[in-house]
Amino acid sequence: MTKTSASSAPGSSTSPAAPTAGGGDPPPAIFPTRMRGFGMGVCGVVLWMVNFAIGLTFPVLVDAVGISAAFFVFAVLGVAAITFVGLRVPETRGRSLEALQGELRARYGKPVDHPAPSLAS
Repeated sequence: MTKTSASSAPGSSTSPAAPTAGGGDPPPAIFPTRMRGFGMGVCGVVLWMVNFAIGLTFPVLVDAVGISAAFFVFAVLGVAAITFVGLRVPETRGRSLEALQGELRARYGKPVDHPAPSLAS
């Protein structure tokens, strides 16, 4: 009888940020430190909402159009999501958060021309 170590178990990884087979949460390093907890919370809520929506609509869709068409609908949504990511999400490999933040602000941010109003009169 042979023993198997934890490192040779299916799905195990030596990297703590490696994605799991079921998807899992994104690594927390994609969010700036000051809003990391909030960002991870939003990711978790969105993940559960999408899972709920799929679980709610899939049986209804199968009853309405059949199993093949239902899978086709979700395949088309998946291709649309991959296309969106490929076209609109910037590459992050080898870049700092500051460089990404600067690029996103330049692309989508609005310049602030006036200082924030002060409460002191």
